[in-house]
Amino acid sequence: KPSKILMEKTALDSPAGPGEMLTNDKKGPFYALAFKVSHDKHRGPLVFVRVYSGSLTPGSTVSYISPTDQQVVGKERVQKILQLHGDEVTEKNVLNAGDIGAVVGLKSVRTGYTLTYEDNKGKSSSSSSSSVSWLPH
Repeated sequence: KPSKILMEKTALDSPAGPGEMLTNDKKGPFYALAFKVSHDKHRGPLVFVRVYSGSLTPGSTVSYISPTDQQVVGKERVQKILQLHGDEVTEKNVLNAGDIGAVVGLKSVRTGYTLTYEDNKGKSSSSSSSSVSWLPH
């Protein structure tokens, strides 16, 4: 897990617009970046995510935004959250801002997609657009 000092210094453009910054706040709106997708023969697709804001829990339904067209392209339910350390796998009840983990149950998410909760889309822009894709600096 990254150091607290590094986490507090992470600068991200907020989906709310340029110049507004997301903070690493577990109570903030949920946003995560899918940085790797692999396949497990027992669990199916494993989507590795870094949570930048908010919290993710099993049973949640997440919307995902494509980095190419910056539109919501689907939504799926999170079945399980795992943390992997070498061959050791631990099931988690929550991933908070700053955490990295693997999500089970997201069959259509691809590397580079932004994950969010559907109710965050209304907070994501001053217009009615759902364009909320972003990448860390």
